[in-house]
Amino acid sequence: MRLQNFILRASLHRLKVTIRDYYPEYYKFIIKGVSPLIALLKYGVLKISGAEAYWFLQYRAGENKITKKWGGHNSIQNPLIFKLERITELNFPKVLGYNMFNPSIACQAENLLISWRISDNIVKPFTDSHGRSLYPISGFQGGIGIGCSNKNQVFKDGAIHNSKVLIQPDFDHRLEEHQIRDIFGRQVEFDDPRFVPENPNLIVLNGRYFPHSLDSNKPNFSPYLLNISENNLKKIEVPSMGRYEKNWVPLSLSFRNLRLLRSTQPVSIVELNLLNSSTQETIIEQNSNSGYHNGSNVILLANEFFIRIVRERIHIKGLRAIHFSTFMLHDLDMKLILQTKPFILQKYGFEICNSITQFEDEILLAWGDNDEAAFLGSIKTDKILAWIFENAL
Repeated sequence: MRLQNFILRASLHRLKVTIRDYYPEYYKFIIKGVSPLIALLKYGVLKISGAEAYWFLQYRAGENKITKKWGGHNSIQNPLIFKLERITELNFPKVLGYNMFNPSIACQAENLLISWRISDNIVKPFTDSHGRSLYPISGFQGGIGIGCSNKNQVFKDGAIHNSKVLIQPDFDHRLEEHQIRDIFGRQVEFDDPRFVPENPNLIVLNGRYFPHSLDSNKPNFSPYLLNISENNLKKIEVPSMGRYEKNWVPLSLSFRNLRLLRSTQPVSIVELNLLNSSTQETIIEQNSNSGYHNGSNVILLANEFFIRIVRERIHIKGLRAIHFSTFMLHDLDMKLILQTKPFILQKYGFEICNSITQFEDEILLAWGDNDEAAFLGSIKTDKILAWIFENAL
């Protein structure tokens, strides 16, 4: 009997996956049709609208997932917060029609180098009772800015000095070498810079193709390497490029070889030869963790292990696919040692932490907030380690 039930569940799951993947419109129609009944039977909640019931089930699944990871110590009303000792909002130069967010940071003597995304492509997580966005996606242009601050003064006023635009957000006003189109004629927009820690003259960027395509043979994202002093861009490729090659993270630079973390699942590292642009990929570790996306670069601590921040996207009531961050601790071969419970830095939303760096006895974190603002925070190194071990899953 148990075997028969298992076979039945497996068959139903395969049928569900087949319909979802090959007939998405039919899948949505069916799932919304049965959602009111599921909501009533599973939660005792009556929802007449299929769309509202479907969204209810989505965000309840997300809330259940995150509270299970918290283990009863926290709740949706009382989330786990990684409490930093100092936080300041970064004051970017104003560019009419564009927001500045998703910063990257790197230390250079007493200065803190800061690079950021310039974009009219604004996405916000807030939804109505049917899960529809209250702020539909607008814009598509993306450029890159850079500036610097004094490490201590920046926490007093958030000011950024000597700022300039590295890549203009308006395609027609860019330098000719930055006006890149793919073989299909789509223009490449740029976002989410990440400094190469050993050489901040190099920045890894997300290349975002516009317009996006539903064709599986056309990529929608590819990584690029920007050389600031030479103003040139190089596309980074491996033989098996996917449609969504996002958030490649610089790990280390030695001689002419740049190591990049391509993905968290599996832990995949690409070595890029800066002289001839050749690449070699190594799978460090296959893992069963699901839903994690690359976030920040790594920091070497005590010459024993690396730490980094990854993120996952989860629905909760009134907010679609918001980001929860997680610290991952790796050994020197980048094999996972432990990970923490998911946390937020300030509030629920699109908190995107792409950059961490160490300065003396402090660790600095830089993150974007809801595609419209950016923050810098600091904490003592010993405190961050204590927090990681205290909140390990």
